Amino acid sequence: MALDQRCEREMDTAQVRALRERASELLRQKAVSDPPAWSRAVAAALCAARMSLTPEHFALVFAFIEKESSFVAHGLLPDQPHALRKIAYPIIDDVFAQDPRAFERLIGKGQASELAPVMLALLRKTGIADAQTARATFDDYYQQYDWHLVRTEWDLEHQFVDDINEIAQTNTAVGFLLRTLFDLRPSIHERLQQRSLFRTVGPLQVSIAFAQRTTAQADTAYTDAQLRKMLYTIEGGVYFGTRRLKGLSAVYRQESSLDASAVQFIAIDYTGGRYRARNAALIDQLSRLGGVPLAQSSRMSSAAEWKLLLALAGELVAAGADLGQADDASAIAQAFQRDFFNRRLEQSKLYSYVKTEYSRRFGEAPAYASLPDTCRHSYKGGYVCLDSAARRIGAMFEENCAALGCS
Repeated sequence: MALDQRCEREMDTAQVRALRERASELLRQKAVSDPPAWSRAVAAALCAARMSLTPEHFALVFAFIEKESSFVAHGLLPDQPHALRKIAYPIIDDVFAQDPRAFERLIGKGQASELAPVMLALLRKTGIADAQTARATFDDYYQQYDWHLVRTEWDLEHQFVDDINEIAQTNTAVGFLLRTLFDLRPSIHERLQQRSLFRTVGPLQVSIAFAQRTTAQADTAYTDAQLRKMLYTIEGGVYFGTRRLKGLSAVYRQESSLDASAVQFIAIDYTGGRYRARNAALIDQLSRLGGVPLAQSSRMSSAAEWKLLLALAGELVAAGADLGQADDASAIAQAFQRDFFNRRLEQSKLYSYVKTEYSRRFGEAPAYASLPDTCRHSYKGGYVCLDSAARRIGAMFEENCAALGCS
């Protein structure tokens, strides 16, 4: 990304040059390829995002890059050295078990539920009758096309996609299966042609949709293909990823400081969605106030959750709080649901009531955020527990801070 004069001047100060050198040395100790390029990209991204060029911010961005890609701009796939095999096997097993969860993680729930039975029928029609045979067939192609060399997201979206398109033209059972699949679902063939298999890519796992929103705010226009290419570079991937981190860090940092606790909450939202850490604490408080168990992944939208919100809103109305126009319990509960994933929630009377009532009943200050004890499986990241992943990023941040000289 091109730097303006303000950033050129700021990056050329003696203090920032010294910080960049310490940052490069830290990356050399981690055996990262091209440390100066990463250090410069982080400095440029921080400046462009109008975040101060401090050791804390370098430590923050470095921790997330290490966690998301191990400093591989093309996005390192997990479970090396046979990443592609470890992605494919669960999908094969789930299709034959008629349990499309692994397939859902790849192409989405709606398409997976439709395609899994279709694929199963096609596989059996081509003589691939069980998961063991399907795995063996996959392994044949794995050896023939050297898929052990597919180590990154870029490799998968280019080398692997080229191979799949080539196989689809062959007069084989798998070629027939692929051609039939493309005819049934042209959108899948289109994604292959556009080399857009992954929703998030690059060193900081940024989505094309986020990159589009960011560039639109700056009145610059790029195609999805151009942005995908940019996200696979050190400069572009770090630039857009830092923009994501800026928005999240503003939620959790206390005044001007940034500590490991705040970094952990940022990590929860970076992986699980905006306000996930804030809402985890709020869900726990709602659960204790209402005496009902609530899942940490709750969206406060079920019938039981609505009943709880309505009861608390009723207490608020009965207490005679100054609610202005919204003095109806149902309207108060509806507004709470609507803003549950928005910063506006914190301005609501019910949010304030929950916090105040929690403190009164239990004699302790209500936490603003917490680490949800939920786990999930990703076809790209494997089995991930949000709380343990967040703690690892917090530890990385502290290690980076020790090397960079955080205040």
